[in-house]
Amino acid sequence: MPRSSRLRLLIRLLVITASGAITALAFPPFDIVPAVFAMAGLAWAVRTSDSVRSAAFAGWAWSFGFHVAGLYWISNALLVGGDRYLWMVPLAIAGLPAFLALFTATAAALAQWASQALSGTRIKRLGLGQWLLLASVLSITEWTRGHVLTGFPWNLPAYAWDSVPAMLQTASVVGAYGVSLLTVIMATAPALLFDRTISRRDTAIAVAIVTSAVLGVGVWGGERLAEADTAMRQDTIIRVVQGNVPQVDKWNPALRPGHIRRYLELSRPETQPSRRAAELPLNAKPTVVVWPETAVAFLIDTESDALEALSQAAPDGGALIFGAPRLSRDASGAEQVHNSVLALSRSGKLDWVFDKHHLVPFGEYVPFREVLPIDKIVPGTRDFTPGPGAATRQSAGVPPVSPLICYEVIFPGRVVAADGIRPEWLLNLTNDSWYGRSSGPYQHFAISRLRAIEEGLPLVRAANTGISAVIDSHGRVLARLELGRTGTIDSPLPMALEPTIYATYGDILYWTACLMSLCLSTLLLVGGRLKTIGE
Repeated sequence: MPRSSRLRLLIRLLVITASGAITALAFPPFDIVPAVFAMAGLAWAVRTSDSVRSAAFAGWAWSFGFHVAGLYWISNALLVGGDRYLWMVPLAIAGLPAFLALFTATAAALAQWASQALSGTRIKRLGLGQWLLLASVLSITEWTRGHVLTGFPWNLPAYAWDSVPAMLQTASVVGAYGVSLLTVIMATAPALLFDRTISRRDTAIAVAIVTSAVLGVGVWGGERLAEADTAMRQDTIIRVVQGNVPQVDKWNPALRPGHIRRYLELSRPETQPSRRAAELPLNAKPTVVVWPETAVAFLIDTESDALEALSQAAPDGGALIFGAPRLSRDASGAEQVHNSVLALSRSGKLDWVFDKHHLVPFGEYVPFREVLPIDKIVPGTRDFTPGPGAATRQSAGVPPVSPLICYEVIFPGRVVAADGIRPEWLLNLTNDSWYGRSSGPYQHFAISRLRAIEEGLPLVRAANTGISAVIDSHGRVLARLELGRTGTIDSPLPMALEPTIYATYGDILYWTACLMSLCLSTLLLVGGRLKTIGE
C-alpha cells in the first residue's frame, strides 16, 4: 500500500475513533446531548466502506473509541488498595472496550452485507435503506450486548437523554432498548446530508420524519410529566443513610466498629436529615432505614450476635434494610458466601434475606477459575454464590419491595420477578466507592433512574459514597445526596403506578418496532435496485 494511502487510512481511522469518543460526552456526567450526533460518524464510515470487512473494522473502531471514553472509570476499581491488580488496568481500559466493540463491528458488517445482497452490486442508491438498516441492526446488537455472557447493557443510547426527562418517558412503553432504537435512528440521520447518492428531496423527507418522531415523543413525555402528581405514602417514611466510607478503609478490621457507629448515629430518629423531600411532614419519623451494599463490612450469618446490635437502627414497627456479605451452608454442609440484603426488625428478628444473583465477573467471582490463576477483586478468596433471581420481599411495616444489589439494576425488564406479588417499590443498594469521583457513579445513577420509569415503580437508592436518592415512578428525583457526602435522606415513599405497558409486555413492542424498521429498510433497498434496473 502506498504511503499516501496508509496515511489516509490512518486519518480515517482516527476520525472514526474520535467520533465514538465524542459520542460518550452525551452521557452522564457531561450530558452534552448534541454530542450524540457524533454517532453519524459511524453511519458515514460504514456508508463509505468498500467491503464488509472494512465496514466491520470501521464499526469496531467507532465503538472502541466510545467505550474507552465511557468506561475508563472501571480501571479505578483495580487501583483500590495498592498495585496488586495494576497489570489488569490495560485490560480494563482497552481490553473490555475492544471486546464490546465486536458487537458494533458485527452490526456494521451485517448492514453492509445485507445492503449489498438486497440492492445488487451495481446499485449506488444505498443511502436511505442502508442507513435505516444499520440503525436497526445496531439497536439489535445493543440488545444482544445486554444479554450475551451474562450481559452488560451499560451506556445504552437511551441514557444519552438523562438530562431530558420528557424523552425518557417513552421507556414506560418500549423500554430502554426501544428508546435506544429511536435514538440511534436520530443520531445517525445527519450522515444522510453527506450522501450524494440521495436526492435532497429524499433527505429532507427522511430528516423531517425523524425530527417529527423525536419531537412527538418529547411532547408526549412532557405532557405525561405535566399531568403526573407525585402521590406519596405517608405511612412509609424512608431514611437513606449514606455513610461515605472510603473503599480503601471499608474492610479494615480496626476501622469497622467506627463505621458501624457512624451508620447507627445517622440512623437515629432524632438525627436531622441532610435532605428532606418537600412532601415530608415536619414531625415525621422514619419507619424504614436503608443502608448501602455491604455497609456491614464483615461476614454475617442469620444467627449472628451482631444482628441484635444492628437492630438498634431499626424503627419501632419497621425495619432496617442493609447490605452485608452473608454466610450460609448448602445441602451438603459446605459453606457459601453471598452478597446479600437483609431486613431486620427492632426486636432483632431477621424478616427476610435477598442474595445477589447477577454477580460481577472478576469482581465477585472469577469465570473459568479452573484455568485462570487470579483472585476476584472484592476482598476474600472465595467466589460469591449467586441467589435464585429477582424476588419480592415483604415484612411488617414495609411495603413489598424488589431488592436490587449494585449493577442488578442495569438490566431492563429484569428487576421485578416474573411471577408472584408485584412490588410497590424498587430498592437499589450499591457501593460505587470503587470508582471514586469518575463518570461511573453518575452513569450508574442515570441507568437506575430509567428502571423506575420502565416499571412505573418508585426507586430508592442507597450508595456508600453516593449518589443516593429517592426517585418517583416517573423518574423524577425527589431528594438526592451527591458523591462524597456523609448524610441521610428522609422521604415518604412515592406511590407506585399501575403496571406500565413495558412492565406488562416487556420488549415485545421494541421488537415490533425493529421488525418494522427492518422491513422498511429492505423495501428501500430492493426498491432502489428495481429503480436502477428500470433505468
